Amino acid sequence: MNQRIDTHVARIAAEWYAVNSDVRRLWVYETGETGADQGSALHVVVALAPVVDSDDISPIWLARCAAWQRDLQARIGRRVRLDWLDEDFEAPPCAMPNDRSQVCLATVAWRDGGDEAQA
Repeated sequence: MNQRIDTHVARIAAEWYAVNSDVRRLWVYETGETGADQGSALHVVVALAPVVDSDDISPIWLARCAAWQRDLQARIGRRVRLDWLDEDFEAPPCAMPNDRSQVCLATVAWRDGGDEAQA
């Protein structure tokens, strides 16, 4: 993997995270899948903050996921698959260092610093 590309993707991911306050954590990894004109695809996974009046995050996801995917693809210039992490039932992406099918390019979670310190 080209270090310059890694830095570019990580910088864009951090910039995108900074302007999307509903995203509590973000992971970006390269899937190894390739497209005809965009090189390898990226898999972006987000953990969302619950809405103010409940613990439900699905309204945020349903309202914004398509626009977020288009925005990330436009910013990064590569095909992006966007998924939501249900932290109650799933392990965080990039947490499995033995999974050679994906390469972690970025992990951004500065909004969630208090929770991570307790984990």
